[in-house]
Amino acid sequence: MSSLYEASEFVRKHGWGAIVIAPRLSDQIASTNNVYYDPRSALTVLVSSGRNFLVSGKFVQPTLDATARQVVQVFTAQHIMAIRSGQQPLGSALMAVTPIGYTTKDVAPFSLGIAPVAPIFTLFATIACTLAAQVLVKTSAQELHRRVHHIHLTFIFHGLMLLWSTILALYSTLAFLAFRGPKHDAS
Repeated sequence: MSSLYEASEFVRKHGWGAIVIAPRLSDQIASTNNVYYDPRSALTVLVSSGRNFLVSGKFVQPTLDATARQVVQVFTAQHIMAIRSGQQPLGSALMAVTPIGYTTKDVAPFSLGIAPVAPIFTLFATIACTLAAQVLVKTSAQELHRRVHHIHLTFIFHGLMLLWSTILALYSTLAFLAFRGPKHDAS
């Protein structure tokens, strides 16, 4: 990838996370007298928490953060050794202690607004479908109601409603898990 934007788009559409190294990082660090150099811009940890909030929060982001910290520690140790050996001049004390750092960017954030909406929508849809089916059975199936024992209708009706509720719950769960943030598009 040639830019942070391309890496962000790739993670948002296809990945769970990535670590991006800033271009021309060595040149920026070599000019240690540059007061505008931001050590936290050296590495960017990209994560997509909207893909699956639990997996992303428990496994992906801690692993990416640990890897970024390890890169920072190794680079800092090598940078201090280069300053001690005289290969690189000491620009500032802050530059010697923290030559690089990292920032974390969530490219497809988890939307907390959808979490309570999905189960409530499923519940209301189930209630509406149940009431609609009851009204349909009561109004249009009076003759069927008289011929068949009520216990059979009760079992069939509740079985169909359980099936319908399961399908709606599965749909809302899949919609909830597939949501990957406000910028998600089909392309």
